Amino acid sequence: MRLEYSLRAGFAVGTLLLLCVITELYLLLSLFQSPPGFDPVTWNESRMDAVRRALPQHGLIGYLGEKQRAAVHVSGNYYLTQYALAPLVLVFNSTQPTIVLVNNAEDQTLRAVDLGLELKTDFGNGVKLFHHSPNR
Repeated sequence: MRLEYSLRAGFAVGTLLLLCVITELYLLLSLFQSPPGFDPVTWNESRMDAVRRALPQHGLIGYLGEKQRAAVHVSGNYYLTQYALAPLVLVFNSTQPTIVLVNNAEDQTLRAVDLGLELKTDFGNGVKLFHHSPNR
């Protein structure tokens, strides 16, 4: 009976150690799969470099993003963009400020045009800058 308990305990400890080693190997391999600088924050900051140069240093900017069911994804893009353009303040889903940034949203581009906003700059990658027309 004591031998059976020792075998089961040894098997449990061995299995636990094996799972720990497998987990560590997986973490090490995942570090080397994607080179540094390809995380979402760094990628979004590089997308926003040209936008940042075209905007004033401070103030309010309207923000229109994609409309999707996954609200977390939509607000995640908003917060990443807000972070990249700080100290500017982005007003989520608003066309009230003089300048409006459209990020990855063709439906929002149409909305901006319908509201009388004029395209100021298309930065590519789905990022467009609009401003209110003078006759607004």
